[in-house]
Amino acid sequence: MEKRETVTDIRDIIFENIADFVVTSAVSNTREGMIYGVAEAVEAARELGLEAVSNVRDGMVLHANETIMMLRGTPKQTALAEDRIIGIISKASGASTAAKQAVELAQGRAEIVCGSFKKMPMEVRPSLKHAVLQAGVKIRIADPPFVYLDKNYIRMFGSIEAALEAAKKFKNYTVAVQLRNEQGTLEQETVSACTHGASILMIDTGDVRDIEVVIKAVDGLGARDKVQIAFAGNVRISHIPSLCETGVDMI
Repeated sequence: MEKRETVTDIRDIIFENIADFVVTSAVSNTREGMIYGVAEAVEAARELGLEAVSNVRDGMVLHANETIMMLRGTPKQTALAEDRIIGIISKASGASTAAKQAVELAQGRAEIVCGSFKKMPMEVRPSLKHAVLQAGVKIRIADPPFVYLDKNYIRMFGSIEAALEAAKKFKNYTVAVQLRNEQGTLEQETVSACTHGASILMIDTGDVRDIEVVIKAVDGLGARDKVQIAFAGNVRISHIPSLCETGVDMI
């Protein structure tokens, strides 16, 4: 039989002489921002056997170096908490802070929409979703019920017209179409989408110049009051003020 070595947590050895000490520690933020994940972090700390207290609630904006929560426990519990708790709060709070900044820069001139949390690992999706929601960012391009026909749907159907025809099975649904400059020119895609029932045009090219092309085509159809126009691709927070000047409804 093979001999297996017993795996020992290195912390048990390091803290051997102070294993029974009681440590009081604080979790604080290094920069100003909107906080998210406090309730989950408190629960995680308590699961480790720590006493955890916090007067901070999700959605609060804290200055740099403010205390988010206080912990009390053994050295090993404290070390384990550092590994687990910081990650729960930091990533989601960073997303929430960035989302808040984006909304503030838009100043109501365009809606900020973010669905990229869906591309993240499953275990962090819920926290990122709620983190951006609490900052005032929409997580869907339209309120339900709606259908979003992205580039892959359109490629499979062979055209924007065919994809929109299939979407007509859904009565009273908002229909959004992704424009990628793949089905003819962008102007042709815009005309096809507008004349076949699209309610939202998502310009997903990352080229700001395409906004003018689409708006001009929509105006030419006299349909500007019938469709909303969204822009995505390579968008940075610093781009938001200038994008709001282009006439798009969503970023």
